[in-house]
Amino acid sequence: KKLLGFDSKEAVLSVSRIEKYNLCPYSFLLDYGFNLKPRKEFVMESVDIGSLMHAVIEKASKAAAASDGGIKALDRKLCSEIVDSVFDEAVLEVSDDGSIFLGTERSTYMTAKMKRIAENELNNMSEQLKFNMLQPYGFEMKYGFGDEDSLPPVRVSCEDGFDVLLRGKIDRVDVGEMRSCGDAPDAVAPVYFRVIDYKSSANSVTVGDIVGGIKYQLITYIAAVAKGLSEDPKYKDREIVPAAAFYYTFNKDIERLSEHFSGDFESVKMDKFMNGLYLLREDSMHTLHGGVMEIKKNFDKSQYAIPDGGFERLFSQAEKGIAETAVNMKKGSFPIRPIIKPDGRTSCTYCDYKAVCLACGGDAETQTRIKTVSAEEFWQGDK
Repeated sequence: KKLLGFDSKEAVLSVSRIEKYNLCPYSFLLDYGFNLKPRKEFVMESVDIGSLMHAVIEKASKAAAASDGGIKALDRKLCSEIVDSVFDEAVLEVSDDGSIFLGTERSTYMTAKMKRIAENELNNMSEQLKFNMLQPYGFEMKYGFGDEDSLPPVRVSCEDGFDVLLRGKIDRVDVGEMRSCGDAPDAVAPVYFRVIDYKSSANSVTVGDIVGGIKYQLITYIAAVAKGLSEDPKYKDREIVPAAAFYYTFNKDIERLSEHFSGDFESVKMDKFMNGLYLLREDSMHTLHGGVMEIKKNFDKSQYAIPDGGFERLFSQAEKGIAETAVNMKKGSFPIRPIIKPDGRTSCTYCDYKAVCLACGGDAETQTRIKTVSAEEFWQGDK
């Protein structure tokens, strides 16, 4: 209990730890309990590339937001200048001396390539925001850390008076005010917000992923930001409405990136749209989500469409799963129990500890198929 922080009435956890446990409790124990890590080799790996892209985009976005006109006013030249101004600092932040990014001819070439990618990604984000009423509110926003700049923690109550305080960092939060068509002219406009998680490889989230306990990240971000905005004096006594929870995937193909934008809406290519869960508002889809997601004709029937109040109901469902996981952690339950995902893959596929437990290989007694539920089933069952 002491090793994992469960020796008091409160435990501070990240959502990634909760998800890790649900993928396989034994893998979680080896990672966070015994702190076993794969031997680090002096090579640039995908995780290093992802960390550098996160750092560059975070610093560049903050610099762009502080510039004249903000991110929406950027052009390609300004994007290049801003990325150039923060790139070296980002390299040193991710790697103490920068050697992993500059130690060989290959890594130096790859690092230069990443700079060009970052310029295009910043330009892409600028173009998206020109078609959308939600604008950046914060970057790398912390919640649950207790300092002045941090949003409050997300508190989940478990059994016997035991609570879990969730903390983490949100890559980007967008905020905007918007009235509905039927509102009175003097009505106070609700405050809508969108949370965005940057990814260096393709990712998605469904209602079933949340119910199954393998993807709590975005829905927890929603809960953290909703609470934080409600306590912001600027939005005091305002209605706070979650609009979307999206992944933004960095594109590694520079040649295709260079073709993306010609200055009009049609230049926003499908592979640069964000993906995730979005609030279904038939009269304001383009106002809320234009430019950042592909709005198809049957958008109201999509498994990613969330009805009014749906984000709150999803987090309520997630709370139950998080509480159950935390209680199992506290009890010291760490069996070898990899899950089988809906696509048939197991959590052993990318596990660093396969050689320790030897559980992979199809042993039905150690594997658990996660509970699957469609969006339609969840919303109908929630009525």
